[in-house]
Amino acid sequence: MKTAMDILRFALGVFAGLMVISLIAEGMEFSLVTLVHREITMDEQVYFGIRNQPWFLLLKFINNGIALYVGGWLAARIASRWKRACVLSLALVQTAAFIWGMTLSEYAGTTPVWAWILLAIEIPPVILLGGWKGSRI
Repeated sequence: MKTAMDILRFALGVFAGLMVISLIAEGMEFSLVTLVHREITMDEQVYFGIRNQPWFLLLKFINNGIALYVGGWLAARIASRWKRACVLSLALVQTAAFIWGMTLSEYAGTTPVWAWILLAIEIPPVILLGGWKGSRI
């Protein structure tokens, strides 16, 4: 029975990490675009016009770092016996999803390539750092 619970906590850790990363990163991005635009916009040209300004992309890099750290930390806290494997799985899944998004998704061309690359490089080490801190507490 203990192994089944460990597997469940492993899967829940990865899932919760992914959800927290998405909620923080996308929520903050949308909120900041709305703040700059002074109203909610569904116009992609307006949205990406604001979001792709260099100062905004720097904020996105910082915000994503916070989201990745919290996601890694949470995954480690939820996982029971396989904390390292859980956090590593989260890093691999998040990196793969991000690479898919920057190359094959409908939004692939919406961000400058240099920003995609920096954001992709940031993912694994920051998630692993958050997971390391989460497993040590």
